Parts: sequence; structure tokens; C-alpha cells
Amino acid sequence: MKSELTINRLFLRLFRSFLTLILSFIFYLSLSTKVLAVCPICTIAVGGGLILSRFFGIDDLIMSIWIGGVVLSTALTFGDFINKKTKLSSLISNTISILISYIFLIITLEMTHTTGLSFNTLWGIDKIVLGIIFGSLMFYIGARIHFYLKQKNGGQVIFPFQKVVIPVGSLWIATIIAYLVIYI
Repeated sequence: MKSELTINRLFLRLFRSFLTLILSFIFYLSLSTKVLAVCPICTIAVGGGLILSRFFGIDDLIMSIWIGGVVLSTALTFGDFINKKTKLSSLISNTISILISYIFLIITLEMTHTTGLSFNTLWGIDKIVLGIIFGSLMFYIGARIHFYLKQKNGGQVIFPFQKVVIPVGSLWIATIIAYLVIYI
């Protein structure tokens, strides 16, 4: 019982530290004048969805889809920042930031014993790991669709907030698919 309280406190401290770091990073990015690879508004929207899903007791698979989206969004934004501050190529800076983000995520999930629970699996894969992979993939696809549409339209978005709507919309599609798999 006492070790559970210690783990919960550790998780709460890590969550608060992570949230503070993300909010600080978003604040810093909001001061820049250039457009970023994936906008901070997407990151805020994904983070808000994550917090609401935990509050309402939504399944770990669905919640972790949003974790995957927020981690990839943050990693791509940080990769763009690295690219601008160093003279590394976009591919290298994005790869570095993605690796660092997912390594920290895995370490955090392992330290808090959030993953690896035998009763929390789907198709023999941990629901949280599966959701993070699925959410990251869907967010990436949504971001690529945005950039493709923008390129096809002469560098202009087709509709207002397209940069936010398409990636976050792809996470909603992933959420609906996961809901159907789990509950139907």
C-alpha cells in the first residue's frame, strides 16, 4: 500500500514536471514569429483531450492514442526548433527530437509501472503501447495530409485552421476506430 502511494506521488510529480515543461515550451514557441512544423495549438488540443479522457475514465487504448499524438507533435515542434538553432538538417533534428521524446516517454511509463500490466492488453500487446503507436502514426498521417494539401494549393491552406483540424481530426478518427474495436 505504501509503495503504491510512493509510485502515485512519483507519477504525479513526473506529470506536473512534464506539464510544466510542455507549457513552458509552448509559451516560448508562441513568442516566435515563424510558422513551426506542427503548430503548438495542436499540441494544446491533444494535451487537453488527454486530460479529459483520464478524468472521464476512458479506456487506456483511447487515452494513449492522444499520448502518441501529443508526443509526436511536441517532438516535431522541438525538432523544428533544433533545426533553426543548429545547422542540422530537418531530418536529423526531427529524428533526434523524436528519439529523445519517445525514450523519455518509455522511461516514464516504465518507472511508474503504467505499462506491462497483464490485464491491460489487446491482441497480446499492451494497450498503452498499442495506442501510442497508433496515435503517433495517425497524427503523422494527418500532418502529412495537411502539408500535401497545402503544397497542392500553392502553399496556401484550403480552409482556416487546416493545420490544426487535419492532424487532430486524424486522432479523432483513431479514437473512433479504437472505440469500435474495444466496445463493439
